[in-house]
Amino acid sequence: MLAEAKSTIRDTMKNQMSDDHVSHLGHGVSARRVGGGDWIVACQEPVFDWRPRAGPHVGTAVLWDESVFEVTEVDQFESGWQWHLAPWPEGEAVRVTVPLSPESVAETMTERQQTYRGLRKRLWLTLILPLVGMLPASHQQRLANETGFAATRATAISAFVEVLLGSALLLQLVMVIGADSRFLPDWLVPFSPLGPILWAEGLVRLVLVISTGDPVGTVFGLLAHLFWPVEVAGSRALKDAPIVHLFDDDEGVLELLVTLQRRDWEDGGILPYRGTSFRRTEVLRHGSRWLYRFRHVQSPDVKDEPTLRLLPPPLTPVFVPPAPVPIHPFRTGVRSAAMCLAPTAHQERWALGLSLSPFWFTAVGACAELLGGVIELPRDLRNGSPWALLDLVFIVEGVVRIGCVTMARRSLGSIFGLPLIPWTKRWAGEMVKIREEAETETHE
Repeated sequence: MLAEAKSTIRDTMKNQMSDDHVSHLGHGVSARRVGGGDWIVACQEPVFDWRPRAGPHVGTAVLWDESVFEVTEVDQFESGWQWHLAPWPEGEAVRVTVPLSPESVAETMTERQQTYRGLRKRLWLTLILPLVGMLPASHQQRLANETGFAATRATAISAFVEVLLGSALLLQLVMVIGADSRFLPDWLVPFSPLGPILWAEGLVRLVLVISTGDPVGTVFGLLAHLFWPVEVAGSRALKDAPIVHLFDDDEGVLELLVTLQRRDWEDGGILPYRGTSFRRTEVLRHGSRWLYRFRHVQSPDVKDEPTLRLLPPPLTPVFVPPAPVPIHPFRTGVRSAAMCLAPTAHQERWALGLSLSPFWFTAVGACAELLGGVIELPRDLRNGSPWALLDLVFIVEGVVRIGCVTMARRSLGSIFGLPLIPWTKRWAGEMVKIREEAETETHE
């Protein structure tokens, strides 16, 4: 039987080479006409995920040579794979068609190669998952879009490891200062001052990834920007690129997840995807993201509908030079220093008046807290001073505020700025008023 099967295969291949009705679609894919209007699509690899007829359920509808065919059989031989296409049965509705052409074959092969490379990259990323979770959120999201690995899981694992390592180093720091004893290897003891920073940052990252469901990087991972820049022109399109939540060929349903609401996706608009047209039908909230649901429509029905783009439109900011504001150097410097501890609303209003980002005031204040706490903590612990508790508060608050700036992209005030609220509120209002008056004079 095996010899007969091999002989049949050889005869089939010979007929394919000699038959005039053979279409070569590239990448080793060919389509050969057989009797009764049927076609045989052959390839050495299973490049198509077409489903054959199964009982009363029709097979995949293939659009080939301007006609619709049904996949009736799929056979695997030693020489490759064959798909048998028969004319679409009368009376059966065609919901979704899969095109067969040199262009679609090339696109399928490209997708297979990208998938294979993504699987290899995802395997390597899985092996170094705690290190990947330390990268900035933009880098983690990019790797997740390219390979499909769980970025939030990487953040959670790396944050948990960071908390454990920070706890061990913090305990070692207390033991060295209090009793001059050690339980960690000698090469780790010099890094014990980093224990409070790692512990606080890991705890903040765990809270953020659990509450928001988004990846969160580390302060140390910001060095990746120097060697692997992601936040460049067009990075918004990459960061906000939709994620395929569901794609059902049979039901003609496409669901996409996006971080920011897509105002350019109009209701009823048509989105081309994989050679098929889908109409936007519904928008739902899905955790911290938005879920857009699309339904398949036939090409003749989409002539007058707006066409939607998969990626968001690029930003085209218009630079308007700010109006000059009269500034008293000493007074403005003192008030700006106080604003480093002021509440978020006061920092934002003060920064608006100076045409600066409020992140600068949070970052400067947080770095001062962190640096002062790290420098003073060992000495206060050695002397048994109660100020050591205040040093820990400075360290924890500094890490939290830096985390808000670098990870959550928002400014944050300090608890030590609460007594300054009456003054910072008045100063912020005065600065905004000065800015408005300067802009009014410029326009006049």
